[in-house]
Amino acid sequence: MSDFEKDKIRLRKLAHKVKEISEKPVQAERRENWRKLNSLKMSRPMVNVNYFMWWQEVFDDASTLKCAHPAARKAERDMLELIFHDRIGDDTVIEPWITMKCVYGAPYINTPDAGDDHFALNAWGLEFKKSELTDKDGSWSFVPTMNELGDFEKMMKPVHVIDEAATAQNYNYVNDAIGGIIDVVIDRGPMIRTYSGSLLHDLCKLRGYEQMLMDIYENPEWLHEVLSFMEDGVHDLHEECENAGDLRLINTFNQTMTYCEELADPSSETKSVKRKQLWHFFEGQEFDCVSPKDTDEFCIAYHKRMAKEYGMIAYGCCEDLTQKIPYLKQIPNLRVIAVTPWANIAQCAEQIGRNYVVSYRPNPAEVISNGFDRKYVKDFMKKGLEEARGCNIEINLKDVKTIKKDLNAMEEWVKVALEVAQEHIS
Repeated sequence: MSDFEKDKIRLRKLAHKVKEISEKPVQAERRENWRKLNSLKMSRPMVNVNYFMWWQEVFDDASTLKCAHPAARKAERDMLELIFHDRIGDDTVIEPWITMKCVYGAPYINTPDAGDDHFALNAWGLEFKKSELTDKDGSWSFVPTMNELGDFEKMMKPVHVIDEAATAQNYNYVNDAIGGIIDVVIDRGPMIRTYSGSLLHDLCKLRGYEQMLMDIYENPEWLHEVLSFMEDGVHDLHEECENAGDLRLINTFNQTMTYCEELADPSSETKSVKRKQLWHFFEGQEFDCVSPKDTDEFCIAYHKRMAKEYGMIAYGCCEDLTQKIPYLKQIPNLRVIAVTPWANIAQCAEQIGRNYVVSYRPNPAEVISNGFDRKYVKDFMKKGLEEARGCNIEINLKDVKTIKKDLNAMEEWVKVALEVAQEHIS
């Protein structure tokens, strides 16, 4: 039996399971509840589990993935993750499709292993370089390639170019296996977006984090010039992608679920859409230790122009935004604001009110990573929701480094979170 035939058997089995899950009545209920929440009409706090940090400790690729072809392995992993969401029962909506990223064309060096960090090693002309690992389980860091102020001259604005042949090859392999069961849709969106599209993320890799912070004081005019160049680059790249007809309803992102009354639902339809029909995400976590005023000047100000092109904006990842919310409110189309474990929930909630969604992120170190204590977790999250009472709230469990391989703990955490969410409106 050929590798393709083996891959096909494996993928079809998973695809049938995803289709079965997607047809459960609870999916329609979840969609409607997310629409209400994201349109500031919350029926109850919604619960979302992000799985990307701890997934490999439980479902490592070496022992879990059975397919041979790289594109098939990516599809296999995506479907396994959807099936797992159904198992734990959080409010993630399971739809009958999977998404495959396109392959970006020359001169870009694709990085399929880099996830949402970036999609090309040389997206800005200068290369993202990693240090060597000391061993297979060791850590690495980015090695700056913009060491001198004059290195800015080497930067190049990104362009929207897709390797159609390589993209079609991956698509055809997977679609030939599962097409007709669930949809396979190609993500033809811009190469730089969300985290990288927030500018600081990529600049830290090129310049070095500490040096970038020093530039605020030592080279402020130069830093503004660089950020302006990058802002123009991202804005023009997204505009080029839109004009090429390459944006789809799957190109929508807010760190949880993007269903809302104002915009169309995410969909596997291949018709082109405009940025105004989509959610987009920005963050400034690299400036967590920077003053609100400087964060506004060197970060938020550059997000405003890009934000106005999109229908809805979610803001914040791991940074404490407690003192920065007044500046965030200047962002066009802002709808979701992150409230991280180190933020002051009560102060954030007071500022956010009912005009935005509070994305409440309970501290994973306290609620799951160091063991699961049902009473402690319930009391912890009840307190968090109570401090945000009166707001539209989502509970977003993210940045979980480990669950100590205890899948039962994750399932129990979801049960408690849903229980607390229901009691919050009782």
